[in-house]
Amino acid sequence: MTSEINVIAIKDSDLDKLVEFTKKTYPYESCALFIGKIVDYKATVDEIIFAENIDYSHVSFSINPEFLYQVYMKAEKENKVITGIFHSHPTVSAPSSVDLKYMEYNPVAWIILGVLDETNIKKEDMRAFQYFNDSIKEVKIEILEH
Repeated sequence: MTSEINVIAIKDSDLDKLVEFTKKTYPYESCALFIGKIVDYKATVDEIIFAENIDYSHVSFSINPEFLYQVYMKAEKENKVITGIFHSHPTVSAPSSVDLKYMEYNPVAWIILGVLDETNIKKEDMRAFQYFNDSIKEVKIEILEH
């Protein structure tokens, strides 16, 4: 069953880690998965699992299916779920037409970091979205200080 998500809560330090990972993997799209819980329309990020973009592309990303399976099994073992998917874009922080297709099959929070200037990659440019009820909606990113 798909859970509607209005907010994704993530530590400020985790946003910093996502930015650093994006800088490290540039010019390729970076990608990661979030493990946590979804309660009362709020997704939490308890753990970030950084993934290799097996497309090695600056305009797309794919994660190894075996790796994905292992992450889903890890979440299940911990009584948690995949609460979100992160990736960077070579343009604005908005879903591409390809993202829209995959968001329908993975209706969690998708955090996207647009990289318009490789020398100025910053967390303030992140936006989150979810595919829910046959449409895309923006999800608020709640930044936790601890």
